[in-house]
Amino acid sequence: MSTILEELGVQTHGLIEEMLPFETWEGSPVKDWQVTMQMLTMGDLIDVAKLTGNVSPLEMSYLTKVHLLSKCLKAINGRELANAEELEAYNKLHNFTGTMTTSLLGYKILYIKQLSEAVVSRLAFLYDEMSNRYVAALLGKAVIPDELDATSFNGAEGVSDESDSPTATS
Repeated sequence: MSTILEELGVQTHGLIEEMLPFETWEGSPVKDWQVTMQMLTMGDLIDVAKLTGNVSPLEMSYLTKVHLLSKCLKAINGRELANAEELEAYNKLHNFTGTMTTSLLGYKILYIKQLSEAVVSRLAFLYDEMSNRYVAALLGKAVIPDELDATSFNGAEGVSDESDSPTATS
């Protein structure tokens, strides 16, 4: 039996893309990373908003990126960001009291927090670009209207950092 959403042709899981976000970052250890990202559902985005809602604006900026990436970043160079076996090993190693374990999402958050700010910001920007491509495809257009552009800030066009070549490490 199909759901009403399926009958209407609405995807309940997001588009998945593989991309090379750092290919222009000469000399960087992340230069050759191929990342796999998935568009999030509205429910995922609400979860991110709940986790970042009661903090200062600066904290919200950073936490939103971390939580967004922990949900949308699926793999780097074909390897899952986190899997059940790694999580089990982590919990065995860090569960000193025997009463506290980390969830798969929590484990991904720990991983994202170890990345440099430049890498996290680039990946978050890539998510916005992926969102734009998805909206453009839904609208049947090559370019989306400014009001729907996820990479614009306060109506100004987003700035791409593809030509930049930071030497920061992950």
